[in-house]
Amino acid sequence: MTRAASAEALLTASIDAFNDRDLDRFLETMAPDVEAHTLLAELAGTPFRGHDGLRRWWEETHESWEYQRIDIERVEPTEDGGVAMISLVGRGKASGVELDMRLGLLFRVRDGLCSYLRIYDDRAEARRAAGLG
Repeated sequence: MTRAASAEALLTASIDAFNDRDLDRFLETMAPDVEAHTLLAELAGTPFRGHDGLRRWWEETHESWEYQRIDIERVEPTEDGGVAMISLVGRGKASGVELDMRLGLLFRVRDGLCSYLRIYDDRAEARRAAGLG
């Protein structure tokens, strides 16, 4: 398996675990010192760090949403991971507000695990951040 195929398979495994709401399986795809810049982290102004940070993000995210689903539309490989064009759909528990967003996800892989994640609401910005133009 090529490095690009391996990185894409790792991302797919982490997204599948997210969609299945399987935190343990999700964390198995993440480096112990992972840094995650999620939409929630952007609002708070600080990334989630490490497995403890991801657990906190997971709880906050899944408590607020009746359901969420991420679908990968395509992945463009980079030297150390890639950029995925994703769709995020969901519904808020309290508000009932429907979410349907198209996002960019920059991810880096180190030693077979995701070491860095950053969500961009502007897909072109995600590509630029990855050095893809």
